[in-house]
Amino acid sequence: MGKETLIIALGTWVAVVPFLGFPVSWDRVLFTISGIMLVVLGILVWRDEIAREPRKKNSEREIKDGISDAQKNGGQDSARAFEYESDR
Repeated sequence: MGKETLIIALGTWVAVVPFLGFPVSWDRVLFTISGIMLVVLGILVWRDEIAREPRKKNSEREIKDGISDAQKNGGQDSARAFEYESDR
């Protein structure tokens, strides 16, 4: 069972627990345990999502090349930005 499926199952469990007739003290314990499990699963899913994203290291590439993108374009990008701001 995947983490996403467990999150859905725990969400359903939390929605159903109040109607099962447990004593209030049991409800508190069940909600606390379910909440902690949801937080842990959420963190695990978030961590997996972050690990899947490709990391962009533009600054390292620019330092290796010795020049930035603005320098490659001959400063045209900054000139365009200046023209745009002065047109306002």
